[in-house]
Amino acid sequence: MENKRKGKARPDLLRRDRQTDTGSLSGLGNSLPRENDINLYQMKELLKSETSIPEDVIHAVVRQLQSSMPALGLDHPSSQLIIQWLTGLLAQRGYTLDELPFQSLELSLENVEMNMLSNRGTRTGVEHAKTPEATSLIIAQHIKAQVALKNKFQPKVVEAHRKGLLDLTHLGSVDRPHDIFLTPEYIKMYGLPAYSRAPQAGPAVSPDVLLSHLVRFTHELQNHFAGEVHWGFFNTLILPFLKDRKTQTYRQFAQQLLFEFAQLDVGRGSLSRKVILEMDVDIPLYLESVDCVGPGGKKTGDTYGSLSAELQKLNHAVLDVLERGDYRGCPFYAPHIVFHFNRSKVKWTAFAQQLFKQAFRTGNPSIAFSQDRRYFGPMGVVPVHDTDWIKYLQKPEDFRGFSLSTLTLNLPRMFYEGADGQFEQKLEEALHVALSAHREKRIFISNLMAKGPRGPHQFLRHKAHKKPFLKLDQGTLITTLVGLAEASALCIGSDKPHSQAVIRTADRILSSIRAKIDELGKLHKLNMQIAIPSSEEVACRLAKLDFQKFGSKFSSYMVRDSRHTEPFYSTGSNILFDKKMAWEERLTRELSLHKHFNGSVNHVVYARQNDFDDPGIYHSFFVQMREIGHGHLQPAPDMSYCLSCGFIFSPGLGTSCPHCHKTQLSDFGLGQSAFSPVQYWCRGKKTEWDLRHRFDEDNQPTQEVLPFFT
Repeated sequence: MENKRKGKARPDLLRRDRQTDTGSLSGLGNSLPRENDINLYQMKELLKSETSIPEDVIHAVVRQLQSSMPALGLDHPSSQLIIQWLTGLLAQRGYTLDELPFQSLELSLENVEMNMLSNRGTRTGVEHAKTPEATSLIIAQHIKAQVALKNKFQPKVVEAHRKGLLDLTHLGSVDRPHDIFLTPEYIKMYGLPAYSRAPQAGPAVSPDVLLSHLVRFTHELQNHFAGEVHWGFFNTLILPFLKDRKTQTYRQFAQQLLFEFAQLDVGRGSLSRKVILEMDVDIPLYLESVDCVGPGGKKTGDTYGSLSAELQKLNHAVLDVLERGDYRGCPFYAPHIVFHFNRSKVKWTAFAQQLFKQAFRTGNPSIAFSQDRRYFGPMGVVPVHDTDWIKYLQKPEDFRGFSLSTLTLNLPRMFYEGADGQFEQKLEEALHVALSAHREKRIFISNLMAKGPRGPHQFLRHKAHKKPFLKLDQGTLITTLVGLAEASALCIGSDKPHSQAVIRTADRILSSIRAKIDELGKLHKLNMQIAIPSSEEVACRLAKLDFQKFGSKFSSYMVRDSRHTEPFYSTGSNILFDKKMAWEERLTRELSLHKHFNGSVNHVVYARQNDFDDPGIYHSFFVQMREIGHGHLQPAPDMSYCLSCGFIFSPGLGTSCPHCHKTQLSDFGLGQSAFSPVQYWCRGKKTEWDLRHRFDEDNQPTQEVLPFFT
């Protein structure tokens, strides 16, 4: 990989590994009988029909294979050798065979073997060693995806997914809901439920037992949900278990908390499902008068408002562990932590500076200002001053919800297919197709949950005090958006529009989408939301499909720079990411679009470095966010990743790993919703990485730092 920062070429460890594997397999060239050989013609047709690799690349690679085999004296090379050889040749041209094709229900032996022999899973934004368990899960997801396309969705929905009008998120987990939000109060009061052969546990009586219950419950949720698990008010609600404990106990608990959830977040088979811990900087006003539930599920006689000092001790302990990292000093990127400022008159304190410094140092935690409204994952945006919502929020043991279905709309496609002035009509047609997809997924999940204690979702239907854990009417239907920047440019009629024009046009497009989705939700009595996509690959997949069909006319809208040839789309409200502008201007303009999102949304701040000597930078972001009054800030610094030992560190520490001293490094940064090595990203995402404008590239002076307030 080319290291642009240092101008030096880094050895490609993955390519070297492939060459080593190929060499070790070359002795097997004539070991398999004739019937085990791979038919190169069939493989060529398979690649053409079931991957997005250009045909000329496929023909060139297969020709090279055919011409090289006789020269090497390999009349009948083994299938393993052919697959490794093919993978290496495609990798040299920038293409991978890491994902199974999704066109046919039947799996050929070649397809299965490709996945078994590929030593890395390089899905965009996710880095993991592909274990045998992961291979089994990928194959199972492939089969489930085909069952979904053949039997669970109407033909018009399947056609829209195949052509790229929309993307059915987590299609390989069609039998699962998507995301879930809940609070620790439920576990504190009721313990762990009995289901199937799992033993029941009563309410915890100590912090360690409570943590083990939370981790075990999260693991079970990951077995039933395809996406993220959000724990709300996490630090506030566990405070009764830590009251009157020594400071050392807080530190040990914080360390155990992060290590346990970090291991859990890796997931079965190394296919991670994100865990998000929502924490409070200060006690929310609506929880101040709520009675504390402590050990044994009993009320302690205190209110959460009386535990402010304990909250500060726990927050400092959590930040200290995040700053130190693991045993090697490697930063924690799992679980992801979001710290919420809940008060309207929040002050700049030493803790606030420490929090912002850590957020910009690694990207974990992120920071939310939730004085007026707060995001609760799949439950969406909640106005925290609304009387009805306050009553609900003051019963945290019952405060939970989940998303039944998530899909992504391809906004530029509606301009490509429609003539002038037909965007509204195409948008309405696309939303009706999306509504059909949502309803079909909802019906399928409803049928599975209706099977009760004998069905696959018996865990989600367990009861505590005769109340079911989840009800179908708690489910939301989430529509995420891709290509808002490109759709705005198409509407303006220029592939290089001014940022102000982009924001004005995007505001009109979002307003129209929100109005239509609200109307559909009200008409069909469904809770529908607009949010940013969490899928790491969807924007690149949809852009590739559009480029194949409309590239001859609209390529300048899909390929932003003449130095790059790979198309990609912007995601959510992050539409000015490549504009060379002051960070204050970009933050204000993009946050102005957040009012149209009633689902999860954040503002990403890209940074070249991750440690600033001037604390005024942190204070400037604090003041700007406080004045706006709401928003979720996600810092995304550039980091380095060691391909040998997995250590993550600041690029300023040099061109070799501080831990193992190897030089096989990769850039490391935020993809869409997760941090991962850029080495493993798809070509479109790598192009976006190159074009990102880092806010600290401008070298702008910062304002004077105000004194701390206590």
